[in-house]
Amino acid sequence: MLPRQDFHFQFAPPYPPWQLAVMNEISSENLKMVATRSARVRVIVLLALLVAIGAMSIDMYLPALPDIAKGLATSDAAIQRTVSVFLLGFAVGMLIYGPVSDRFGRRMVILSGLMIFSIASVMAAYVATVEELFLMRIFQSIGGGASAVLGRTIVRDLFAGVDAAKVLSMIHMVMGIAPLIAPTLGGQILLYSDWRGIFFGLAVFGAMCLSATFFMLKETLPPERRGDLKLAAAFIAYSHILKDRYAVGYILGGGLTTAAMFVYITGSPMVLISYYGVAPEWFGVLFSINVFGLLLSSFLNIRLLKHYTVPQMTTAGQMTGAMGAVGLLVLGATGTFGIYGILAPTLFIVGINGMVSANCNAVLMQRFPRNAGAAAALFGATRVLFGAIGGILLSITTSGTPLALCLAMFFCAGLAPVVRLALAREKYA
Repeated sequence: MLPRQDFHFQFAPPYPPWQLAVMNEISSENLKMVATRSARVRVIVLLALLVAIGAMSIDMYLPALPDIAKGLATSDAAIQRTVSVFLLGFAVGMLIYGPVSDRFGRRMVILSGLMIFSIASVMAAYVATVEELFLMRIFQSIGGGASAVLGRTIVRDLFAGVDAAKVLSMIHMVMGIAPLIAPTLGGQILLYSDWRGIFFGLAVFGAMCLSATFFMLKETLPPERRGDLKLAAAFIAYSHILKDRYAVGYILGGGLTTAAMFVYITGSPMVLISYYGVAPEWFGVLFSINVFGLLLSSFLNIRLLKHYTVPQMTTAGQMTGAMGAVGLLVLGATGTFGIYGILAPTLFIVGINGMVSANCNAVLMQRFPRNAGAAAALFGATRVLFGAIGGILLSITTSGTPLALCLAMFFCAGLAPVVRLALAREKYA
């Protein structure tokens, strides 16, 4: 059993000696990659850019959703579903890339995914129907899933225990710039171009990430560290993870917390732009308010992990989100305080994701060190899958008012701590 000061809570059942050695061992080559402060900053910024590709792909084109619907002669609900389609493809990509990277390494998998993402982004700019957009978004998301999940997995290759949780929070802080600037950037592009220009912008971003990865990122899981792990065994790891009740608690509880955020991402353009009449170029400004919540929760997580355990910080974050969900249901669904009744509670629901996601990821990758890619992929896929399902249900049940959005976010954020605390009790740790 690991000493309590290492990760602030115990892992059980006791791991065999070889697995404990893997947990505590960071290769000398990987230690060199983060040996200095400047090296750590470079790595964290690069990993944050890779993880941010999902946020950029979704948030950047949110202001254009009504224009895309008009341009492709389809309904608002159909265009809303392009967000859910992207999330579904993202989940599939993560589930594939996680075990594949455990077997073949991280670097080439990331480069391959970024190539697919960049090409699909260019092709998405030339679609003529919503069905073609669905297809291109699927390819775009499957490609982007590689960098999103492996950017987090590499943290486990370079750091362990509480250090991994802190670094993941730092990545969330840097990554917070993406949802801060993406909707604003998308809105500004619409002032000088149509919605197709946004996809060209995403292609440029993908190419930049591809170049940075090629020149700056070394392989963090060399062949000698992969052992004799077979590809089939890497995928079978999913069944072992899902048999672990403690892990399932973090997967489902963390997934529901993130689902509340994705539901807001999917439904907010129609609520803020179509219902409340916010101009597309101002939508990004209002949307970015939540980013300050993400940055603050990530910062607090880094500071408070010195004094509190990872489970305690996760519970505090999820309970804050649940209280925000109650406020949203009372204020937003009834129209009290108008648009402010939506924005204020959402700040807490969305903001705590910086804390909760980092801690859940760290717990799962530390718990399954030989299958860190699969663990991160399963958690990431669950998050976006829940978000996609919530988005689809939202697009089907939307009534043109904020009611459906408020109910969906209340359900996800309110249920998250209940599920995690019910399954991930200390006696199962």
